[in-house]
Amino acid sequence: NGAALAISGTANRGVQFGRVVRNETDGSWTDSGRFSNGGGGVFDNVGSLTIRAGIPAGTSLFFGDNFINSGSLTISSPSIGNFSSGFSNQGTVEVTAGTLDLRGFNATGGTDTGSYQIAEGATLRLNGGNRTMTASASISGQGTVVVGGGTASLAGPYDVGGTRFENLAGNGILNLNGPATTESLTMNSGTLG
Repeated sequence: NGAALAISGTANRGVQFGRVVRNETDGSWTDSGRFSNGGGGVFDNVGSLTIRAGIPAGTSLFFGDNFINSGSLTISSPSIGNFSSGFSNQGTVEVTAGTLDLRGFNATGGTDTGSYQIAEGATLRLNGGNRTMTASASISGQGTVVVGGGTASLAGPYDVGGTRFENLAGNGILNLNGPATTESLTMNSGTLG
């Protein structure tokens, strides 16, 4: 409806039974409350959303059903933003500070067609589930990609400051089928394909 979305406070919140929360403007998400969907609920970002939430270690910022980004999503948090369920990116995701931890899979069986941009000192962690990124998708920036579990396949360009494999949720697999550059590579486990 054009109203600005503001999520704040420490309480948990969410939607269920096929309901949709849609951000169409400039939205913000602050403080430590979590978002949980159930029964087919969807968080749909078609506008611009900045997450500055400080979630305690080991807990999820978002869990249950699907988070879909077809707009602009910025993660600017001193902590780890865990998404423990379906997450699909058809827009732009920027990690400017902290860690974006994708523990789930592509939402609703879809694929990522958008870009992930990781600033220096920030981290994108692919940590479980299966993630398929098409030739129009990309991962770039001076930050670090951590492969901690699951299988991620990228057909588009990959150009990052660092790539690290860690056994966080089983041995992770990163398939790079497009042009790929990383300034450093650390493999304690996993497979680079």
